[in-house]
Amino acid sequence: MDTSSAAAAAFIAASEVFFKFQKQLIQTRVKAGLNKAKSQGKRLGRPPVPPSQIQIARAELIRGTGVRATARKTTISPASVQRLKNKLVKSGMLAAVVVGLFLSVPAPVQAGYLEKHFDHDDMTIQDWAERRDHAAKTLDDVNACYAEEMRLQKAHRYGADYLRSLEEDGGGYIPTPVVNRESRRMQELVYLALDKVRMIKWNIRGHTDPVGDCKKATQDSIDRILQIRNRYPPLSDHE
Repeated sequence: MDTSSAAAAAFIAASEVFFKFQKQLIQTRVKAGLNKAKSQGKRLGRPPVPPSQIQIARAELIRGTGVRATARKTTISPASVQRLKNKLVKSGMLAAVVVGLFLSVPAPVQAGYLEKHFDHDDMTIQDWAERRDHAAKTLDDVNACYAEEMRLQKAHRYGADYLRSLEEDGGGYIPTPVVNRESRRMQELVYLALDKVRMIKWNIRGHTDPVGDCKKATQDSIDRILQIRNRYPPLSDHE
């Protein structure tokens, strides 16, 4: 094709305009689809790792299992396990991870090893023993707070599904914009509570009663979700 002619130049210019228009049209449609999904409370991006797998990985790391070995025992990638371990270390739970390595050794062997080989400038044998005893409770507290996260997410799904069942498009009486608005409110409550629970977990030793604090943050959010849900009676009562 001869591109030096006026007709060819006009064809190329027109093609560029058309392809640019097509690209912008695709981008607009993609953004509209994403915005619609967000308004319906749907999660975008890669599916989250199942909470049960994160709980298993956390327990394995605190016991002293390596990153790759932990990844093989779960469905989590080694990179994600490493990030989880880094969070444990950064949150001040490094001592629990280190003690976890030692907990797998029988008590008589632990005692004999410490007497012969213990050498630490900032820690006595008694301090080590206290941390060893405290490690098991720390793990129990972390798992209990994680259970509260799962309870919170379950309450959110229950509330959102209930509102969807009353949506006008599905034969109910609540307009779709109202369902979307209330679903977003529930989601915001969940995010705020999850942030509180996770902050407690990452600084578990800074709380006198971390499990109680996690339960309180979770229950406060669930109570507010139930308040939103109870504004809209079942379809049988409404009729």
